Amino acid sequence: MSAITAMARVHLLGLYRRILRAGAKYPSRNAGRIVAEVKEEFRRDASLTEPAAIAAATKEAEDGLSQLLMFQT
Repeated sequence: MSAITAMARVHLLGLYRRILRAGAKYPSRNAGRIVAEVKEEFRRDASLTEPAAIAAATKEAEDGLSQLLMFQT
């Protein structure tokens, strides 16, 4: 079983969905690449087990979402 709780899992899945939506709406020709990179990073980070590493990856994802949302029209 993973090191994250059920509530954290729900939060991360919601965060993942919001990032994918924001990446798809990003006003750039690179929107597809952004979505692909997000998927790749989440898949890679799915194997994290250390709470500190999970927290760092979650913070990075939340920061990335904030940056994407700044550019939405």
